[in-house]
Amino acid sequence: SEEMKKRLEKLDESHAEQMERVKADMMKSYESSKAAELARMASAHKKDMEQMKHDMLVEANDAMKIETDRLVRAHEAAMEKLRADLTAQATAETLRVQTESNRQLAVVVERETQQLKHIHSQEMARLKE
Repeated sequence: SEEMKKRLEKLDESHAEQMERVKADMMKSYESSKAAELARMASAHKKDMEQMKHDMLVEANDAMKIETDRLVRAHEAAMEKLRADLTAQATAETLRVQTESNRQLAVVVERETQQLKHIHSQEMARLKE
């Protein structure tokens, strides 16, 4: 049974070698599938990042449009207020000039009225003589 022992040992060695090969093949296969999975995940992540970048650019563009519209409306409102203020100032200045002109005219009319009254009273006194 020495021969049987040798055969069993040889069989054990052969089996151990075969198991090592199977184990090595399985590891290669596992590592290969793991690498493929990592590559797939990396590709998906890259696509996700590109989409996120696109979405952020769209969002930023929308925000810029909203801010630009807000600034345009604020500018238009400021210009409208400026127009109203300038109109009010022009109206006030026109009224001030007209009031001053009327005051000066009233002074002239009063002076002439006094002169006419004086002339009239002199004429009346002369006529009574």
